[in-house]
Amino acid sequence: MPAGGTDAAAKVIGTSALPAGSSKAALNPTPLERTSEGGAAGEFFPLMRRTSIPRGTGLADATTKGAPCGARHNSVLHKSLRYADTCGMALLFKRKTSVEKLETELAALHARAKTLGSRHAAAEAAFVDAKAKLQVHLLEADLDGDEKARTKLEAAVAACALTRDGLADALTEVQTRIAGAQKAIEAERAAVQRNAAADTLGRELDEIEKALPAYLAASRRFADAIEAVGHWHFDSGQMGTFARNTQAQIEIAAVFAVEELRRMVNAIRDGGAPIPPRKPEHTSVAPLPPVADPAVVQESPISDHALKGGPTFKGPVARSLKIDPVASANFTVMDRGPAAR
Repeated sequence: MPAGGTDAAAKVIGTSALPAGSSKAALNPTPLERTSEGGAAGEFFPLMRRTSIPRGTGLADATTKGAPCGARHNSVLHKSLRYADTCGMALLFKRKTSVEKLETELAALHARAKTLGSRHAAAEAAFVDAKAKLQVHLLEADLDGDEKARTKLEAAVAACALTRDGLADALTEVQTRIAGAQKAIEAERAAVQRNAAADTLGRELDEIEKALPAYLAASRRFADAIEAVGHWHFDSGQMGTFARNTQAQIEIAAVFAVEELRRMVNAIRDGGAPIPPRKPEHTSVAPLPPVADPAVVQESPISDHALKGGPTFKGPVARSLKIDPVASANFTVMDRGPAAR
């Protein structure tokens, strides 16, 4: 409605048609007045009461600066409502992934296969029963006088067979679709894993490319600093030479390695390269039990003496040194008596 529509409507309607205590401005309230009213705003604009006024739409400026009512307010209000509806729908409905869609289809196929299987079993039982009734009729009834009953039984057998075969064909087709859906889910999951691995490798390469210049600059600064004393101190000179050689080798090797890994990102995403294994985690190893000294042997606290009447207990465990026979053979006893001195 244009800005002067209110005055025109008031002239046509007349001041007598307005409610008591109301004015002409009540015919075209501002959006802020609409949303501040409890009943009408809650019925026509339910999202406006629980959705904050978005920035940048001009609604807040229009309402706070006291702009005139009319087409400007209506257009701004419509924009705000569209924004609120979009946000509300985004919160209510979450988009499913391709794997979730395939899993939903697979669940529906499994349910249909179960239903078809139960109906096929019932149709098979009905076919067997109808065929048995026809066989009984052919064996016991009057073949010449009861032609109508025989035709009816044959039609029932044919109908049961047709239903059974149709259900069997449908069940076979559903099982084929189930197998295809399972393969599609496996392929989609593999694609998701490949994409995740490729993205991870890409982020790691970005970190390498960011850290490499800083490392090379730090290596050069270290080599320049240590060369100040390297011309007269041998070890410092060797460290400076080693730092420069290592820096040059890493700079050259990084160019080829990063380029190769960049190509591998696309190969992993396309399935042409395997997914890189995860970095092994450090695990704590339990300490080994203490090993007994081989020079000390453990004697059993029980000894068996056949001449003394069986096993006897010797008391606490006794430890004795293990004597090496080779060392004892080469051992010479030294005489330290007064005569030898």
